[in-house]
Amino acid sequence: MQSKFLVVNMIPRENLAIERSILEKYGYKVEQGSGNSVEQLIQNAREAHALIGSHQPYTRKVVEQLKLLKIVALIG
Repeated sequence: MQSKFLVVNMIPRENLAIERSILEKYGYKVEQGSGNSVEQLIQNAREAHALIGSHQPYTRKVVEQLKLLKIVALIG
């Protein structure tokens, strides 16, 4: 099955097995991202439809630049 949506996890983790086991069966592709600045966040999540994050700078500029973004899930 080809993924329809890209979910980028911005929280540093070595293994995304839990996220993948839940989301891939619904057609989501899950990738690890990185970045603690607005510019890094935009560059590393440019193709993301969804972001999982925590303390990253989710500013207006980030939201405006990430054209495919539909949701940001903050863990905390």
